[in-house]
Amino acid sequence: MTEMEWLTATDPRLSLIYLEDKSSQRKARLFTCAVGRALWPYLGNEHSCRVVEVAERYADNLTTENELQEAETLANNCQGWAGRVASCAGDNGAWQGARMAMVCLQRPQTVREGKDLAKRVVSRSRHLLSCIFGNPFRPISLEPSWLTSTVQALATGIYEEKAFDRMPILADALQDAGCNSEELLNHCRGEGVHVRGCFVVDLILGKQ
Repeated sequence: MTEMEWLTATDPRLSLIYLEDKSSQRKARLFTCAVGRALWPYLGNEHSCRVVEVAERYADNLTTENELQEAETLANNCQGWAGRVASCAGDNGAWQGARMAMVCLQRPQTVREGKDLAKRVVSRSRHLLSCIFGNPFRPISLEPSWLTSTVQALATGIYEEKAFDRMPILADALQDAGCNSEELLNHCRGEGVHVRGCFVVDLILGKQ
């Protein structure tokens, strides 16, 4: 895959295949969780919601593999295509789960099942990839001087509280610390979606 193909890809599965040996299991799982959260109002049952929540905690080593597998099993027993997408967050193989989530979304759906919704979430997934993985062809390094106590405190609060409305404030703090990376600042200030696993927040917190 070339950089232009990455930037213009319409099938998230191709991007995921390219990323698999270049990024972490954690980021792959958080991507699938973000897709599940994009379907949150349509999951329809507590088990589908729970597997996403457990998978998020598992990605940060805050719960056990047994709890993840139990949550996935319960979610797999639920009906509905949206629930099947959510259950992929609990897959033992995080990259396989991410790809399977895209397969579930791209299978033909009837109008009643949410064909238009599935298409919107596939489109959103392209933005999720950019948020979580950035541009893999242009990796960014942070200058230690940018990691002030204010920047780190903001990033920690954003991550732990899912307070992504604070991203523009984080951009201001980075700029005050001397950050001159347009990609970092523009991502923080952009109108696109931000989710847990955001590459800027991860860089600041030292998460892979």
